[in-house]
Formats: sequence, C-alpha cells, structure tokens
Amino acid sequence: MSTIAGTSRSFWLTHATTTVVAVGLQVAGVYAAIVTFGVLLTMAIYVVGGLAALLQHLTLRRIR
Repeated sequence: MSTIAGTSRSFWLTHATTTVVAVGLQVAGVYAAIVTFGVLLTMAIYVVGGLAALLQHLTLRRIR
C-alpha cells in the first residue's frame, strides 16, 4: 500500500502510464494535423475548438 490514502502502487503506476500515453497521443495528433493541414489551418481549428469549449462552459454556467 502507498502512503496516500491507502491506494495501491499499481494504481499510481497505471495512472502515470495512462497520463503519459494520453499526452503522447495529443502531441501525435497535433503533429498529424500540422503535417496534413499546415500550421495556420491547424491553429485556426484549435482556436475555433477552444472558443466552442469556452462558449459551452459559459452557457452551462449561466443556466445553473
């Protein structure tokens, strides 16, 4: 058992592995988008996606 609230060591190892894989896949996705669409279009896609997420967050906050 680990010292953090009784969680096992295998849990933290799995958590760390999952995090590393997720970050790696995000980087690979950005690389693939840049290679496929170019830097400017990739940045435009990410900006639109970020604005959509922000709008969704603000809308849900206002409803509650």
